[in-house]
Amino acid sequence: RGWPATHLRPDMAASRGSPKPTPPREFLRLRRIVRRSSSLAGLPPLTAEQEDVQVATMVLQKALPTVTQCDLSQPRFETKGGHFDNKVVVSISVESGVEVRYTVERGGEGSKSRCEPHARSPLYRKPFVLDEPGVYVVRAATFRTDGAIQHRSLMTSETFVVRPGASGKFLRNLPSQMVQGVINIAGGTERLIASGLESMRSAIATASNATQSAVNLHIRKKK
Repeated sequence: RGWPATHLRPDMAASRGSPKPTPPREFLRLRRIVRRSSSLAGLPPLTAEQEDVQVATMVLQKALPTVTQCDLSQPRFETKGGHFDNKVVVSISVESGVEVRYTVERGGEGSKSRCEPHARSPLYRKPFVLDEPGVYVVRAATFRTDGAIQHRSLMTSETFVVRPGASGKFLRNLPSQMVQGVINIAGGTERLIASGLESMRSAIATASNATQSAVNLHIRKKK
């Protein structure tokens, strides 16, 4: 297929004083990047013309000299880091007029690599799901291009630990005498104790490596 209208053919570039032409192999590589980015974002397939426009834009951005200014506000994670059973849906708040680009690194903060977001990192469009057990570090930054000046923010990040969901099911399948117990509390009213049940349920679930839904607490007055 021929070159897109927004991208000069190699034999025309030199005569018009354009930037160095993009080799066909590089052009095809950029097209694959555009398709993969669109697929990861959950968007419908692009037409050939839309792909050409995006590729041509990437080529021009690479050719133009840019000055980076770190003057934008950091994006805000609506989903805070922590421990999650089975999966976590990561949501990031995006302000009007800017783009948020992000990276997902599996392995945690202790890993040797550090995948910081840049202008060609995946574009955040909608919440995404992490559903395989592991430790994930999601990093994000805000970007806006104004001619030859690229505005960006400092990076922000959250760490998500996705745990297998089988532990809670395993606990529920154990004989009842192995998972029942009694906690004696002296000097507290029923109303005061009831207000702390959620914290107690969370602590018991963590200690037993179970989901909170598997922990049932009932208050009974001592006779």
